[in-house]
Amino acid sequence: DQDISANHDGFLNTVALALNTLFGPLGGAVLLAVVCLYLLLVRRAPVNAIAFGAVSAVGWLSCQIFKVIVGRHRPDPALLANPLAPESASDSFPSGHVCLAVALAFALYYLARRTS
Repeated sequence: DQDISANHDGFLNTVALALNTLFGPLGGAVLLAVVCLYLLLVRRAPVNAIAFGAVSAVGWLSCQIFKVIVGRHRPDPALLANPLAPESASDSFPSGHVCLAVALAFALYYLARRTS
């Protein structure tokens, strides 16, 4: 971790920070809202919009339950040479970013399976 922290790459930093924003709490909520609105208003599929939103939200928010159960604390960012995006939250596992990505993948799979 120390070696990675000390040797950041500009392009990879940009990609990592973009993914951090896109799959973070605000970005995730906006992403879910945009997809649900697209399904509702453009595709005129209210059942798909509700199902997509429900599957994504339940999958994403369920990680909060596991964070309480597991209770794994984040590493101290002060110990890193150059922390890229220090988080203020205390629990790190499971990752909310990963939970959102997996929940979106499941919702997209169910949506594609049902509409094909």
